[in-house]
Amino acid sequence: MRRHVALVVLVVGLPACLRDPLDDRPDGPTVDGRIYAEGVCSLRCWRLEQCDALDQPLDKCTTACRDEALESIFVDPCWIETLEVRRCVAQRLSCEEVIDDAIPDSHDSPCEQWLDHLDSCEL
Repeated sequence: MRRHVALVVLVVGLPACLRDPLDDRPDGPTVDGRIYAEGVCSLRCWRLEQCDALDQPLDKCTTACRDEALESIFVDPCWIETLEVRRCVAQRLSCEEVIDDAIPDSHDSPCEQWLDHLDSCEL
């Protein structure tokens, strides 16, 4: 019984380790999109460097990635969800998938939670 309770606590506690997507409600807290995009892009470019796939200086990669992400901030209603998936890809997937930079299409990936958020947004 004690082991069962510990397992339930562990399973229930796991989602708490994952950061929820940013809340973009007008009455809630806000985050500057540039800073958010910079953080995701910094992680992505660092991973590209770790994967020996960076073809430019790290700061130039981060700036280009951030600028590209910000171009769609006002036209993509799912900007936050898309960026969260890209963050997950950079953080959790293999070098091949990071280099490809495609949104995973498999819901058995480590990014499943963020893909669910993106699917909900696109509906």
